[in-house]
Amino acid sequence: MRITTSSSRSRALARLAGSLPVITAALALASFAPRAAATDGAVYTMSNAAAGNAVVIFQRDEDTGQLTMQTSVATGGNGTGASLGSQSAMVLTSDQRWLLVVNPGSDTISSLEVTETGLLLKDTAPTGGKKPVSVDVHDNLVAVLNAGGDVGSKDTVSLFQLLPDGTFENQHRSRNLSQDSTSPAQVKFVQEGRVLVITEKATNKIDTFRVRFNGTIKSPQIFDHSGTQPFGFTSVMRDNILVTDASLGTVISYHVTEDGDIQSLGHTADTMNDATCWVVAVPGARNVFTTNTASNTVTGLHVNFDADLVLQAANGVTGTTGDAPSDAMASDDGHFLYVLASGSDAINVFSVNNDGSLTPVETEPGLPVDAAGMAAR
Repeated sequence: MRITTSSSRSRALARLAGSLPVITAALALASFAPRAAATDGAVYTMSNAAAGNAVVIFQRDEDTGQLTMQTSVATGGNGTGASLGSQSAMVLTSDQRWLLVVNPGSDTISSLEVTETGLLLKDTAPTGGKKPVSVDVHDNLVAVLNAGGDVGSKDTVSLFQLLPDGTFENQHRSRNLSQDSTSPAQVKFVQEGRVLVITEKATNKIDTFRVRFNGTIKSPQIFDHSGTQPFGFTSVMRDNILVTDASLGTVISYHVTEDGDIQSLGHTADTMNDATCWVVAVPGARNVFTTNTASNTVTGLHVNFDADLVLQAANGVTGTTGDAPSDAMASDDGHFLYVLASGSDAINVFSVNNDGSLTPVETEPGLPVDAAGMAAR
């Protein structure tokens, strides 16, 4: 039996569609200083404010997982003031030197340097499309998913270079998605950067793009999703991906070949919860967690070698969260899980136990009402 209430389900699905009214009253953030306080570990989210996007920075205690809000740093662009309906609105580079953040209200992307004294804004550049909602990086290549925004605008993916000084090369290499108005959710490199994968919620499609050695992108290959509404996904071993289905409340396993083919592995796990949208893998472990936006829960799954999935808890509830959980991120040591409870304007913190179960640590309040995206180090 699915765990939901009519009020929480309606509210959560409204957020996913971006149809909630913009809430203007919010707890004031610290001033937009050019640098943030120094931290050993940190968790980031973005304000997504239409009047000026900013990265909100929390110091992370590496022993307890607890968070302390530090300050916020302007990105030089604007948010939308509404739900993005996407995963990976921000991402750290593999060396954790650069934080990349989309600005969906101004059609730009920003790079911020992670320094010994905090974050420093380095560059803000056009993405070559409208309403960027998701970003990924592999080596020096950056992929940005543009969700269109205006009626008649193309849904596209743009690829360009992150230069050693943190600036973006002003040469866009863009491709259209399967059609207009696909409501795309996420872009991610797989196959060691040779393939880009994109999920389309409105069309029930998964697109793949071969990335050539010179950084250009081939035309898309388009595949039917084995569900009804693909949303977020994460990579696991052997070039497999786990894709959430927001409508069915399931997670489905696929293999991605180096030619960009998507092959179903025949493994589907029912979370037994509603609006299963975001999914994150824990580094160094065979555990993944989904956020179930309409049920206010987290589902943990064990991933077997062939990407078969086993529920951590028989009822699919590994943890309970605040209202409308969305983005989630694990700490780089795999010991803690951070969940953005977008309906409660808070972050729920859990410790990840050896068996994949979760223990609540704290709830950190005071986020902007339209916060989106998460990254952690």
